[in-house]
Amino acid sequence: MDDDIRDELDELLLDHQEQESGLSEPQRQRLNDLLRAHPEARRQFAQAQALDAALHLQQSSGLGADVVDFPMPKQPTIFRRVAWIGIAAAVTFLLGIGIGSLLGPGAGDSALAGDSEPMDDGVALLTCALDVEWIGNEPPVAGTPLSPGRLQFESGLVHLEFYSGAQLIVEGPADLDLVTSNQAICRLGKLRAKVPEVARGFSVQSHHFELVDLGTEFGLDISDGGASEVLVFDGEVEIYPPDGKRAPDSRQNLLGGSGLTWAASGETGSIAPQAQNFPSFEDVEKRSQDASQGQLDHWQTWNSSVADDSRVVAHFDFEGDGGRLVNRSNSQNHGTIVGGERTTGRWPGKGALEFKRPGDRVRIDIPGEYDQLTLSTWLRMDAQTGRFQSLILTDGYEIGHIHWQITPNGALQLGTRLPEGRKSRGKNYGPKSTFGPRRIGSWSFVCTVYDRQAGEVSHFFNGREISRQPMVIDQAVRIGQGDIGNWSAPIEGAQPVRNFVGRIDEMTIWKAALSSEEILSIYRQTRP
Repeated sequence: MDDDIRDELDELLLDHQEQESGLSEPQRQRLNDLLRAHPEARRQFAQAQALDAALHLQQSSGLGADVVDFPMPKQPTIFRRVAWIGIAAAVTFLLGIGIGSLLGPGAGDSALAGDSEPMDDGVALLTCALDVEWIGNEPPVAGTPLSPGRLQFESGLVHLEFYSGAQLIVEGPADLDLVTSNQAICRLGKLRAKVPEVARGFSVQSHHFELVDLGTEFGLDISDGGASEVLVFDGEVEIYPPDGKRAPDSRQNLLGGSGLTWAASGETGSIAPQAQNFPSFEDVEKRSQDASQGQLDHWQTWNSSVADDSRVVAHFDFEGDGGRLVNRSNSQNHGTIVGGERTTGRWPGKGALEFKRPGDRVRIDIPGEYDQLTLSTWLRMDAQTGRFQSLILTDGYEIGHIHWQITPNGALQLGTRLPEGRKSRGKNYGPKSTFGPRRIGSWSFVCTVYDRQAGEVSHFFNGREISRQPMVIDQAVRIGQGDIGNWSAPIEGAQPVRNFVGRIDEMTIWKAALSSEEILSIYRQTRP
């Protein structure tokens, strides 16, 4: 489903909520056409209807907050109207194409649910990376899952946690293949492994051997000259030839306190383990804490400088306490915290707000009209809700107002309300996807640039441009009163649920279009 179709669908669903007379007959017919033609449209429509059904069920059954944890108005006329429109559209759709063709063969099994269930092919988590010089164009980000594939770096330390429970510390230069959640191939590097009983059978293969762990702690050192070492610090491992057959008569058992060495020629010998030559898990944790403190100190210097930038109209660093979100810029339009809880940000000692309830938000007022606007924030999204999640939404959706949010399919999006008389009342700019399941629980830097002079809207993720689109109309934009992390929409009796679920620990708004180089520099100076 392309961007134009997605925009049109958003407009129709919005009209569900805002038009007192309901959808017109042409609108209703167009909605049916979109539902027939696009599986993504059907999923989005179903999500909206499921939410409305839950709200209506709570009101009509008197079940209260145990069903839905936010209040329901006594007379939810808008939601009742939307529900009836949805039922009519859904019935028309099902009658038009037939239930069988929608569900397909085997409609009684789980195929339909499986079509929309998120999948993850990850095998390990990159817990931390210390002073790593990666090889490759797109290095992995600490805190995110890793798929099967190759990890290469020139220097530094990485800490890997495999889904099986095994943990590795790898010191560069290193060349490692992640095969499964219980298997890796090491071509180069020094690594230390801790394998609990639950991960018994974890294996590492090199050009000289295959090691199968029986629940222990061991070290490997594979040099670029071809020599190899296996050192067992505790427990027991099995050593096999690297042919993958694991023939019983080729097995060699090594106990804690013993080791083997292979020369480049293949000759073997015994070696006494020297655990101090390998970084310990305690050492890496201490170094990680020290690195976090150094990054926090560096950020504090940057934080002071950006507050003095004359281009900044709002800079919320989420530091402090109480119910006020301090705006560090010269404008001094502070935010008011409603419901969000103070918590830890992207480093220990860094402040943040946690948003998790439908009422959590920060009320803001950013006056002015702008030809150029750059929005940036550090956030940690903790759930994919299947609905919109607000970053900044204006109270209404008047001409020139912006809506900066994450779509139900995880895409960063900037919406603007267009002048009256346009074919579409609004335009949404953004990539097709930004936040996949792997970004859940990880800190990310997102940035959107609205540049009227260039006639473009661009989006950035962790300092890298991911989308650039031409504007559909030349117009200035504005914010005014609105919410961070939610939407106070002027709908009688109820509000659409668009609360952000996660943490935000910094948000800055510039009345300028920052360049790609500036955005990358900010990311590098402020990343955890």
